[in-house]
Amino acid sequence: WYRVRLDFKADIGDNWFFKTSLGHNGPDYFIGKFSSAPYGTGGMAYTKYSMENSYRATVDWMEVYFGHSGEKAGFQMGVIPIPHNVMLDIHFYPNMPIDLPWLIWNNSSTGGFSVYHNVFGEKLNTYLTVDKNRTEYSEPADSGNPEYNYDTYSLGLDYSFNLGGHKIQPVFWKTLAPENISAPITGGVNFSAPKIFGLNLSVSGALTMQSVKTEDIDSYDGWIVRPMAKGKIGPGSFVIWYDMAQLKYDDKTEDYGYLWAHYKWIAHKSYLGEFSVKPTLRITTIDIPEVKSYQRTTFEITTEIRF
Repeated sequence: WYRVRLDFKADIGDNWFFKTSLGHNGPDYFIGKFSSAPYGTGGMAYTKYSMENSYRATVDWMEVYFGHSGEKAGFQMGVIPIPHNVMLDIHFYPNMPIDLPWLIWNNSSTGGFSVYHNVFGEKLNTYLTVDKNRTEYSEPADSGNPEYNYDTYSLGLDYSFNLGGHKIQPVFWKTLAPENISAPITGGVNFSAPKIFGLNLSVSGALTMQSVKTEDIDSYDGWIVRPMAKGKIGPGSFVIWYDMAQLKYDDKTEDYGYLWAHYKWIAHKSYLGEFSVKPTLRITTIDIPEVKSYQRTTFEITTEIRF
């Protein structure tokens, strides 16, 4: 598999900027296997007669936004990046809160607006995302298609501060939706400790709840926790974390586990860029009684070029 992303930035003076990222809008930017696009990745053939190894992925606007970055406050709007964390995973993807859904399925970006302001010397971030934009859309009554006459938004807040050398970041997300539309609320915290024996240790956790219940929507409550460790061994660095999550519905309880461990070795580095190799181990565990219960182990080696 391979992926390509091209980032562009334009500074237009007085802290005003424009940024964009070009890539393929598929899982985690992956766009093919040995120049062949598998089913579901959006690969395009030159004609309907072309053989499969002629498929090429399309290029999409993964991010495109502008804004102003001041010393005390700033904003950005468009298709904006929002860094991945477990709160976003369980809030927007409660049906599969592990395996990095915000990163892989949303590419850590979304349409919306964000504002930051320095409060007591630290940055307070506010986000407003447009999750569903369906106002004034409807189908004729005899078409057999449902009517959509609503917009759905989500409001997010996070604030980072230091306490005794520890970094603490409370996070809050609330979906704003019309009646009888799923509207979860999620709150949590990211906690990072000072280095211990050269290790960076952190833990993230969140609680989520969705109270709307209809024929098509289930109410639920749940939680997710991620302890993480980072450090250096020899010529490279390692990262390891474990996600634990649970979702409770009226008639079932879903348990999830996800181990990620990788070692990154930079084989070459210069002022022009770097080349790295990263073996990665991933173990996924899902237990949904009377539905599915399995464990999947994946080992992969990723090579990366940055320039």
